[in-house]
Order: sequence, then C-alpha cells, then structure tokens
Amino acid sequence: MDTNSSNSESREALLEELVLRLTASPADPRTRQPQLFAGQLPDNLPFELPIPPGSRIVGSLARSPEYIDIVLDVPLAPEQALAFYKAQMQAAGWSEPEEPFGSPMRAGGFVHTHLPALSNNALFCKGPRGPALRFIALAEQAGVTDVHLNVSLDERNSPCGQAARMRRQQRVHAMGMESLIPPLTPPAGMQQRGGGGGGGGDSWYSTATLEADGDLATFAAHYGGQLEKAGWTRTDGGQSGPAAWHTWTFQDEEKEPWQGMFFMLKTPGREREYFLYIKIDLANKHNPGGGWFTSTSPLYRP
Repeated sequence: MDTNSSNSESREALLEELVLRLTASPADPRTRQPQLFAGQLPDNLPFELPIPPGSRIVGSLARSPEYIDIVLDVPLAPEQALAFYKAQMQAAGWSEPEEPFGSPMRAGGFVHTHLPALSNNALFCKGPRGPALRFIALAEQAGVTDVHLNVSLDERNSPCGQAARMRRQQRVHAMGMESLIPPLTPPAGMQQRGGGGGGGGDSWYSTATLEADGDLATFAAHYGGQLEKAGWTRTDGGQSGPAAWHTWTFQDEEKEPWQGMFFMLKTPGREREYFLYIKIDLANKHNPGGGWFTSTSPLYRP
C-alpha cells in the first residue's frame, strides 16, 4: 500500500511538472518559479477577486508572483459574465482604460466568428501601474462559459500604463520637444543656440550653447528657476570647477513621475561659451519632450 501511495504521489508530481513545462515556458520572461493551484486561487492575490455565484474554480497558474492566470467555469453566457465583472470591478474602484490599439486580441478587417473572446474581453486597472486584471470569456458549452482571468502585479510593465504611454508619445510627436521639458530661455541680453535633442518613449534630452558674460553659478540658478516655475522639484545639485548640475523630479499630465538632470559646462578654451544639457527619464522606467527655447534664427535674444 505504501508503494501504491508513493506511485500515486509520484504520478501527481509528474503530472504537475508536465503541466508547468507545457504552460509556463522558461523562455517566457514572465516565468519565474511557476506554481500550480488545482481547484483554487493563489494565496498572494493583493485584492479580493469577485467570483460569479455557482462558478467552479478550475485552478490557477502563477507564472511568477507578478503574473497569475486563473481559469473558471462560470454558469453565465459570455456577455453576462463580462457584465458581471464590469459591474463588480467598477464597484471596487477599478476602471477600464482606453487601450492604445484596442484589445490585444482585436485586429482590423473581417472578424472570425469562431473567436468569441474578440468581443467578450476587458482590461480592468486599479491605477496607472496596476494591479491589472484581463477578463477573457472563451467558449460556452451547456450554459457554462470558460473564463480566463490574467492578473498582472508588475508595476514596471503594467498594461494599465500602455495607454498613458501611448498618449504621451502621440502628444510629443504632435507638439515637439516643448511638451515635457519646459521652454528654457537664456538670461536677458545673452545669446543661446539650440544644439539638438532626441530620445525615445521613456527619455528625452536637449542641448544648447550659451554665449554670455557672467558667473557659472548665476547662470545655473537662472535655468533652475525656470524649471521650478514649470512645477519641477529640485532634489540635488552642485558645482565643481567649470561644471554645475541639478537633479529634478516632476509629473506629466498623466501623473506619471519623471526624473530630470540639468548640466552646464564652461567650454574649455572659449571665454564666453557654455554647453547646456538637460535630460529626462520616466522614473519607473517603463518620453520625449520640449527643450531649449530658440528662434528660427541661429541666435535667440529674449
């Protein structure tokens, strides 16, 4: 009897290992020490998950502590199950963000009629960085719908922030560099030439050259004052020899936190010339912005 019990336990362990290998590929970046929970929810859900009355919890796959898939048998039609979760999640303070490209399963053109999840899925978010819950209603059979719930607790890569990031990128492309870095003008009577700028969705930089007579600390304070007026908060700063610098934090229109760095260098061998550099990065590193305010002519005089 001990042998049979041991064999039974061994088969269960092998079955669990097989399922994990088939469903949680090590090539998937979400996978880290996956766990199966047969017939139950995982232990580490940080929120109360609504379950329609009469439903059966088939089980859960925790690909990692941040990514969890839950399978339910729900005694409702797919559209009814979706309506249940919309009502319950909204009542609990969750929202449905506008997704940048619509549902991840939706595509243009004619829709295949054998993909009910195209119309019966939704993303629910508890804030711009999650948690996130993706609801997907699959096939219905004998009055029971196969429901999959994908939970993301990864704040750095939350699908809840994708729409905000997309809107930032669209705003930046439409408005140019002025959208995140405020216009920075030189001291009165001084000349400033824009040098350029660039970046991607999570960072941006701008450079310029200042031609001026005066003190490095005074010039650095001048630009710092403009950043403060724009709502930036200085976190550190200093000066050493020919260089001065500041670090900053601020929030964009979507309330996303950003970090900024200002740097100013007295150009070696050039009496009246200073190199200016400013760079911003999304604080939780998951966008492009404005820059030095220059006219269309080579020099700018306020």
